[in-house]
Amino acid sequence: MRKKISTASVLSVSIISFLLVSCGTPYQALDFWGHGFSERKLSEQSYLVSFSGNESTSAIEVQNLLLRRCAELTLSEGYNYFLILDEKSDKKTSLSYIESSEEYSRDEEYTKSVQIYMANRDELTKEELRQAIDARVYLAYNK
Repeated sequence: MRKKISTASVLSVSIISFLLVSCGTPYQALDFWGHGFSERKLSEQSYLVSFSGNESTSAIEVQNLLLRRCAELTLSEGYNYFLILDEKSDKKTSLSYIESSEEYSRDEEYTKSVQIYMANRDELTKEELRQAIDARVYLAYNK
């Protein structure tokens, strides 16, 4: 005996699937698919920090999430400020053909990496302090 599947059930599953797939990259450590943040310690006060978004995450959102991670990392290491010493951005574009609709689909994924130097106020010159980002202030306005 076969159970009948209602149109409402199929529609509900389709909508939930679409919403899950179309969500931007959550703020999390690098996942199985290569989306999220990662960091590598270079020296006592220096890290390489990266954030990779999925096809639903804009370049601006990738940058904001990257800076959020830099600020959190700075505070967790006992510092209040970070300076961006070097940065690199990457965009991966993929094109796919959907036979059923005879259309092409184009997806873009952004990755941004920065090398940061973390310090407290008394360790920075006046010029460095002008360029430094206060981690506490950044997180207060960007959570």
